[in-house]
Amino acid sequence: MEFSIATAVIIFFADFFYWFLTVFLIDKVVENKPLKSGFFAAALNFSSSVAVFYFVKNLEYLTPACLGSFVGAALAVEYDRRRQKAAEVELQKKKKPVKKG
Repeated sequence: MEFSIATAVIIFFADFFYWFLTVFLIDKVVENKPLKSGFFAAALNFSSSVAVFYFVKNLEYLTPACLGSFVGAALAVEYDRRRQKAAEVELQKKKKPVKKG
């Protein structure tokens, strides 16, 4: 199988979405939401299978898979960090005492 840039891009985004969706899966598992957890688990399985299907045929596709994993994981952690920080700010706003004048 020859190396194709289009296939490499597909693999990159498949692994990118795999790691980004992992954040949502963890949230749904922690929230005890079985149907949503199952949906995200199936999406994770599908996106990882796309990458594996291609790089088993050509190991050159392992590079875009690893890059997609790296970028996806890094952005997912950054997204989750910002989301948690925003939630903490909202919580602090609710806890502020109201000044009576």
